[in-house]
Amino acid sequence: MKTRTRDFDGEIKKSESSGEILIPEKILDEVNEKGFYVYEWINEKEVKTSIELSFLKAIAIFGPIGVAFTVFSFFAAGLFGAALSIVFLSLLVLLYTIILSISRTIKASKINHLVITNKYFSINRKIGKIEDNHFIYLDKESEKIGKKFGENLFFESKLLQEKDSAMKNIKVMLSKGFNFINEFPSSSGKSDIRIYLYLIYWSFVLVMGLIYFLGIFSAIIVGIFLNFLIKRYLILKGNLVLSINEHFKDLEKFSTNLKQEKDSLEKNLKEASKNEWKDGLLLKINSGIEEVNKNAEKSMKENKELVDLMKNSKYDEIFDYNLYNSWIKKQIIIPIKGIIDLLKTNVILIELEIENNKDTEKNTNDEKLKGHIKVANTRLLIKKEQIEKQLKTMQGYLLKLEM
Repeated sequence: MKTRTRDFDGEIKKSESSGEILIPEKILDEVNEKGFYVYEWINEKEVKTSIELSFLKAIAIFGPIGVAFTVFSFFAAGLFGAALSIVFLSLLVLLYTIILSISRTIKASKINHLVITNKYFSINRKIGKIEDNHFIYLDKESEKIGKKFGENLFFESKLLQEKDSAMKNIKVMLSKGFNFINEFPSSSGKSDIRIYLYLIYWSFVLVMGLIYFLGIFSAIIVGIFLNFLIKRYLILKGNLVLSINEHFKDLEKFSTNLKQEKDSLEKNLKEASKNEWKDGLLLKINSGIEEVNKNAEKSMKENKELVDLMKNSKYDEIFDYNLYNSWIKKQIIIPIKGIIDLLKTNVILIELEIENNKDTEKNTNDEKLKGHIKVANTRLLIKKEQIEKQLKTMQGYLLKLEM
């Protein structure tokens, strides 16, 4: 799955007046190659960063008020009053964090993936048409949510810079609070007030820190779970666009795995073509063949389910199924042809080695050497039979794919 916008620097054009965004050339190339592209606009890490940023901004505003309230409680009711106020404020902050996390997670789920085909795009549970000049037009809600996460479509995210700035601001505030207590006037009869203030201040900071590091993480888990339940419910209720997007996401995952396995297999085949059968290379090649086949089957199955889902619906024309099927076959056919060529070459090499061994056997009187040669030739014949069996299987599989 394609994530982030680093690949598209300098390619993106956006009309500020109409809100139209030009699809980057690299995305269009992949759409033309396999029929679709899934762009991950907002990922889980950015959701977490967004929540952390909002939390830090809220603490920057309400933190000093909370500390002042806790100190007032201390002077009014002693340490017990201060402890109660910290507990009360912590519960309020935790509740805010949970609500914020659930809200952000659900909003992010609406635009986290943008599906692009040759004629249509889908986001925020809606499907829109791509104009002839390859511009897409986002609805107002999607644009608004994107800005909430500090990232326009296909552009760099600004969340990390904003979070770093907010964190520096919090550190400055902590330092100011420490200096304020340090300069707090104390009389000889109340020399321990400053110690109590330090205790209250750092207790408040510690609790807020725990909520930041642990509470946000826990709240995000709750938000993701609730969002999952909502999504499942909508799919069960027949939300067709949501179902289509989920299938496209799975299709992208299996397609990416298929391409990676194919590239890895081709690398192993190149090594084997040099007759470098080392480090269990034959085992890696066999395993690679299995993985390519497995991911190809998953991709084709997912594609069939997508076809069945969209057939006879108003979205039937949004995806070129035949183009994708052709792409899948290429991912399988190319390495299989390489395997067949390799196996043929190895059969020839084994036959040559057997003939050379026979010549050596004829020209020697060393009975011990003759015995070793016979054993070696027997092993080579077994290896040749195994390779020929694999070769026959691969040739049959290739024939089916090319039909």
